[in-house]
Amino acid sequence: MVSVLAVMAVASIALSLGEISRVDPEVLGSLYDGREYISLASNLLTGNGYLITEGTTFTSVNPTAYRTPGYPWLLVLVAKVASLERLVPATLLFQAVILAVVPALFFLLSRRLGLGVGAALGAAGFGFLLLPLRYLSMLIQPELIAVVLLLLAIERLLAHLETGSIASAACSAACLAGAILFKQNLVVVLVLFAFPLFRWLKRSAWAIMATVVVVVIGPWMVRNAVVVGAPVVSTNGGINFYLGSNPRVPVNLDRLADHGQVVRTLMEEGRSELEIDRELYRLGWQLFTSKPVWERLQRLVAKVGVQARDYFPTIHNEVFFMLLPIMLAWGRAAPLTLLLIAQLVVGFVVHPVEITPRGLYYANLVDILALKVYGVLALYYFSRKGHRGFRVLLLLYLLVLIPGVVFIPVDRITYMADSLLIPAFAASPVMLRSIGRQLAGWRRSRKEASREG
Repeated sequence: MVSVLAVMAVASIALSLGEISRVDPEVLGSLYDGREYISLASNLLTGNGYLITEGTTFTSVNPTAYRTPGYPWLLVLVAKVASLERLVPATLLFQAVILAVVPALFFLLSRRLGLGVGAALGAAGFGFLLLPLRYLSMLIQPELIAVVLLLLAIERLLAHLETGSIASAACSAACLAGAILFKQNLVVVLVLFAFPLFRWLKRSAWAIMATVVVVVIGPWMVRNAVVVGAPVVSTNGGINFYLGSNPRVPVNLDRLADHGQVVRTLMEEGRSELEIDRELYRLGWQLFTSKPVWERLQRLVAKVGVQARDYFPTIHNEVFFMLLPIMLAWGRAAPLTLLLIAQLVVGFVVHPVEITPRGLYYANLVDILALKVYGVLALYYFSRKGHRGFRVLLLLYLLVLIPGVVFIPVDRITYMADSLLIPAFAASPVMLRSIGRQLAGWRRSRKEASREG
């Protein structure tokens, strides 16, 4: 067991090193919001304060709350070790190490959910093969760290529910709060404190967890009250709400280069950061409510569609990963072996493994369609059975996706949500066996009833 996880970790590091050696740090540092995070870290290191002097949509001459502080301060720590000039490759190396331990984290979480060793190792393997996580590790973005903190928070919460350990509860709360400081969208996960944690936890444990969250996030919000004029988590919600409500902006953000102009226009008018954020919320709401109800529903459905789409549609992988849980539930060695051999042969012929300048291409990805279908079904099935761990995972999965519906769907957020389905996907053979037994029992009872009749 430990040796298998160690092999996965070493293989993950080796693959990451191959990718890092073939990418351009300047290109990666300028992708998406990377420039803003690097600018924040650079200004902190040089003593200029928490400023964004280079950004895709927003720049500041005064201390800002546009980005939460978790990732910029992580970049500061990395730069102190590796130097500012080597910040991007050093950060990618650090994230490669984090990625290498993700399979072990999936194993621990799966065991905490009650899965057997085999299923938990399966979850570790699926986590190793899940390309979106590797993709996130190759960006100067906070999502990989945030999802790791979320997984740790769930594992420690389940440990508290199992053992009553106050230390586990406090650690879970610290990880949740830390995830929010890395990715501001995740502030929505605090809903868990209202339901179901308020019902599940003893009042003392709930109070300790709430206190830890306040202690971790509170100083940042107090600082923002002083610096920008309101105790907000961040001031970039307005632009995302505006983009998500503007019918001229495609929900998949195809034309990113044009979307920062509205922020720059408001900045040129002399408005403060907080005023810009509130004005964009107002404009977004005005745009949304000015449309007929049918058009509003169409846009919301389009956002859900973007988040639910199969973004790695490879036919042989879809067939394999749709059949794999069925074969594992069936428990016959010969058909399962044939399926594995066919997948390896077809995979290496159709999509050979190679490292390219754009990153790693696997022969056998975890299929996203199968992950979503089996993962969501398993979460729902075990939640209905009263399993609190799967109920937390289901709620967390939905909460992570909600900002994409309210604001604008971003692939990186979808990747975070999909990664939460890995333990449920590993548990899907157990679900299928249970459903099979229920159906067999139902058929027997029908036959017995027909004989008696």
